[in-house]
Amino acid sequence: MSWNIKQTDKLTFDIRGNYNKNDDMWVLLTSDHHWDNPKCDRKLLKRHLDEAKDIGAAIIFNGDTFCAMGGKGDPRRSNDAIRQEHWGDDYLNRLIDTASEWYAPYADNIALIGMGNHEESILKNYGMNLVDELCNNLGAEKGDYEGFVRFKRDAKGLPLWMYFNHGFGGGGATKGISAFQKVILKNPADIYWMGHIHEQYAGNEMVRQISERGKISLKKQSYVRTSTYKQNDPYLIRKAGSGIRPLGSYWLKISSDKSVGNGVKYIMQETDL
Repeated sequence: MSWNIKQTDKLTFDIRGNYNKNDDMWVLLTSDHHWDNPKCDRKLLKRHLDEAKDIGAAIIFNGDTFCAMGGKGDPRRSNDAIRQEHWGDDYLNRLIDTASEWYAPYADNIALIGMGNHEESILKNYGMNLVDELCNNLGAEKGDYEGFVRFKRDAKGLPLWMYFNHGFGGGGATKGISAFQKVILKNPADIYWMGHIHEQYAGNEMVRQISERGKISLKKQSYVRTSTYKQNDPYLIRKAGSGIRPLGSYWLKISSDKSVGNGVKYIMQETDL
């Protein structure tokens, strides 16, 4: 493994590599696994995590790793949404134990796990932080609902900043694009990443920046929305007319390039099915 992670402030983390000149830094950006739901496509999730492990990529979970809607008194509870191994009075403990075992082969690659609305609901109603427990068992850093990650390929390279937020609001016809407009205005970064609404897309904008000497140059800003690994319910698709959501994540590839202002270039690439 050619990178390490360090928390530098309440919401800020450094992921710093030690790469050779021509080596790329790979990061798997993934969210909304809903791992404990019977409709989670674990086969696909495992393949993407295995690919990340094989290339030594850092992996970041941006919320809703758990579905966790099977607790007693949860109005969203449905017998069809609970796997057999999670039935019992110690439901939440079973989630932690089985998830820790399943994700254990990727513990060396999982850098950071953030909170999602499903985990926040459990914390509010049951007083248990599923993310804290999972991170403690895997040795990963504990993230919040939002935060910043600074990527550095090596000690000399200038940083690449990413703002992450699990997400808010709905998708609708705009697929949540307006949510990015809100976070971009308030959070300085190169990359903006959200999940939550189970849509999948990425794009770039060019913005002006002014140096201390008043020179204007152009800078790329990117936004990325990661989808889910929970397969759609055909009944709800017909009822709501919402369409079938894509499954998968995004790769972030960071390369050295002296021709750009901060010495690094990056691209976003969808995981394959």
